[in-house]
Order: sequence, then C-alpha cells, then structure tokens
Amino acid sequence: MKKILVVYYTQSGQLKTIVDKILSPLSQNNTYTIDYFKIEPIDDFPFPWTNDTFYDCMPESVEGITIPVKAFDKQGDYDLIILAYQVWFLSLSIPFWSMLQDKKLKALLNHNNVITILGIRNMWVNAQKRLLNYFKANKVNHVGNLVFADPNSNIISVITVLKFLTTGKKKPYKNLPPYGITKQKLETLTKFGELMELSLSTNNWSGFQEGVVKNKGVSLKFSIKTTEMAAGRIFKLWAAFIRKKGGPGNPDRKVRLKIYEYYLLFLIFFISPISSSIFSLAGIVFYPLTKKGMNRILLMQRK
Repeated sequence: MKKILVVYYTQSGQLKTIVDKILSPLSQNNTYTIDYFKIEPIDDFPFPWTNDTFYDCMPESVEGITIPVKAFDKQGDYDLIILAYQVWFLSLSIPFWSMLQDKKLKALLNHNNVITILGIRNMWVNAQKRLLNYFKANKVNHVGNLVFADPNSNIISVITVLKFLTTGKKKPYKNLPPYGITKQKLETLTKFGELMELSLSTNNWSGFQEGVVKNKGVSLKFSIKTTEMAAGRIFKLWAAFIRKKGGPGNPDRKVRLKIYEYYLLFLIFFISPISSSIFSLAGIVFYPLTKKGMNRILLMQRK
C-alpha cells in the first residue's frame, strides 16, 4: 500500500479541484491511500476579498511574515507528499508559508519525495525560489513541479482575477472569459496522476518532470518570467516602505497602500505591455540562451 499526503490551502476551492483531478487515477486504485491536510489560519483571510484587505496583505506576503495556523496533525510514513499552493504578490501565500514553519511538517518533509502543484494567474518563479531555498535547508527531495495558469493574456487575466477575488465569480464579465484553468484543461489532468502512479510503482522519479514538461504540465513564458523578476525586486522595496508604518490593519499605512495600489495598476496596464513586448523580442533574438534558461527552470535543473 502506497501512501500519499496532500497539504494545501485554498479559498475558492479551485486548487483542491485541480489536485483531485490529478490524483483521480490513484484515488480509484486500492493500491493507494490519500490523506488530505487543509491549511487553516486561526484568523483566516476573507473570500471574497475586500479591496483594502487584499492590498493590505502584500507587505507580509513579500517579506514572509507568518500568521498562526492550525497545527499539523498527520503522522506516519508517506511515499509522496504533495504541497499545493497559490502565489500572492509574487510570493508564497501567507497561510502556506506559515504552515511550512510547523516542526512536525518539517520533520515529515525531511528526505521525503515532494511534488509541488500551483494554481495561479501566470507568475510563479519568484515564489518557487523561496520554496526551493526552504527545500534545500530542510533536505526535501523535490521530485516534481506542476503549474496550471490562467490561459488568457496578462491584461485580461488581471481584470478577471481581480473581479474574481472581490466577488467570487469566475466569469464576472459577459464579454471576457472566466478566470482560471478551463474545464477542457481540467479534464486532461488525469495524465499527470498516471505519471505519478508510474513513478510511485517503480519508486523511480528520475523522468517524472520530463514527462510533466512534455505533457504541458508546467506553464512559463520568457516575457512573463522576466517581467516577474523585475517586479519582484520592486515589490520588496514597496513592502519595506509600507511596513515602516506598521503591521497588518494599521491605519497609518493606508495611504502608502493606496499609492501602491495605483502604482501596481499603472505598472500592469501601461508599463507591462511595453516591457513584455521588449522581453518577447529579446527572447526571440537570444533564443538559444533563453531556451536553455527556461528549460532549466521547467525541468527543475540546478545550476
């Protein structure tokens, strides 16, 4: 009997749906048992979000400030652990990062096989870098990474995700597509569960990520990745600037948060289209170099 543990945080339930679809070939097989641990903050974030609470969590997301969460209560030996998470402001979500500090979870992750699964808008490399540093420090055997992004353009996905977060509606606009992974894409995710089953049955993960990439189980564009790297550095400056006026909910930092909100929207709708075009052109001109760098990230190759 092979045992799988899923540790996840979701507000809308979309990420849990993605994970369930991936694992459906294994959940229907008596050879496998699947345990779930849902991350639950003691004082959870609202969903749908209000505009103020959404932007107010940016500084703590970027700086990795933790919050109290329900203690991890799973024990025993697992053949595979799946960590499913979202990205908040180019960083690991606060509940997910907080859960990773739990001593029992750290002990369980140590020297164990771990797969990460992300449900995102379109940017994830910056958040994954922090997680990879955590894996290295805690001797985690990271064997796979699956990333499922909104398939629409950067601008359209910004419009739909902001409305989704503040209304809970995946299709808030009549003339725009719904936010998130499509139903058609969702139905294809079982093939990644089949890849997991093959690796679990043979206890060999050497070719798993190659199979994920081949089957388009990880999403990354050079222009988006390059834009994210630049924005990540800027977000750190904003986070430090805002936190000088206090912690979450402090009214003294409202003005700085509002300025950041306007800055972010200006960046997305006016600067990002220009920079993305430039980065796309650079990706074409320097294709041999950019392809090598992109493949290294997709295949989880270390430098």
